[in-house]
Amino acid sequence: MKPFLPIFFLLFVTSFVNAQNQNSKSNKADAAWLSNAQAAILKNEYFFKSMTSSFGCANRKQKVIYNINSNGYSVTPLNNKPDDGLNKSWQASFQLLDINKGTAGLKPATKPLYTTYEGSLIQSHPFFYIQYTNDEDGLRQNFIIAKKPEGSKNLVVRMQIENKDLHLELVNDNILKFKNDSGRTIIQYDGLKVWDANDKPLKAFMKLSEKKYS
Repeated sequence: MKPFLPIFFLLFVTSFVNAQNQNSKSNKADAAWLSNAQAAILKNEYFFKSMTSSFGCANRKQKVIYNINSNGYSVTPLNNKPDDGLNKSWQASFQLLDINKGTAGLKPATKPLYTTYEGSLIQSHPFFYIQYTNDEDGLRQNFIIAKKPEGSKNLVVRMQIENKDLHLELVNDNILKFKNDSGRTIIQYDGLKVWDANDKPLKAFMKLSEKKYS
């Protein structure tokens, strides 16, 4: 009987180790699946959702909600946390007036066509497109101009800015800050970059006027 004891013991250990490996693999697979599921849910939060006459998306990292309409977008706070001392009643909007070179410009369509894919939205207007992307860094707005506007002056993207309970400050001609009464920056509009049709970077800057155009 003695020769059988080691064999039985080895088989038992081997079976036990195999069970541990299987459980370990199963646990790792479950953990990986849960992690992927959570990542997918978090990623889904940044997707654009179709609404009655617009598109909306939330941004947990930036703590805001974006609402995309036919000629621009608005930003409001995401009030999902206890009061942190910030004014939660603020809001801001950026409405495109036209894209011009000194004369009659390209105007946004009343009912543009939309194409969405996850955290990206493309808005098609006559002779130009606006692409929106939403991720943890915030909302990015890209203008793709398919037809050169008439005129000989520099290309201008003219927008009207409206806000509530915020004050505008333009820094270095390329960073537009929206501050509350205590001077704290609540939102920021920056990252202005321009390329021509040959992917050559062009000089660009922002400008504020009394009519709130930029």
